[in-house]
Amino acid sequence: MSAAAVMQRAAATGVRLKLVDGKVKALGKRAAVEQLLEELREWKAEIVVVLDSVDAPARETINVLPQLGTIRPPGLSPKLLTASVALDAWIESQRSS
Repeated sequence: MSAAAVMQRAAATGVRLKLVDGKVKALGKRAAVEQLLEELREWKAEIVVVLDSVDAPARETINVLPQLGTIRPPGLSPKLLTASVALDAWIESQRSS
């Protein structure tokens, strides 16, 4: 599992992740949120990095996506897609350093 996978799973179950004062907030049906809590805690640091960078322009997402070659499920919201791409880029930068 990865932070991107947790975020995609959250989106698929209708849970919206939001960064508020440096904390990850999970918004959605209680049962769905509770199922994700352990994974959200495990990947919190990476998710915070992604959510913090969500404000990147969508055109950057379009430019980066072909370079990464990552397959994402259809129907991701623009913010989640941006976050997923940003996370992939961050992970790649950590591998390179």
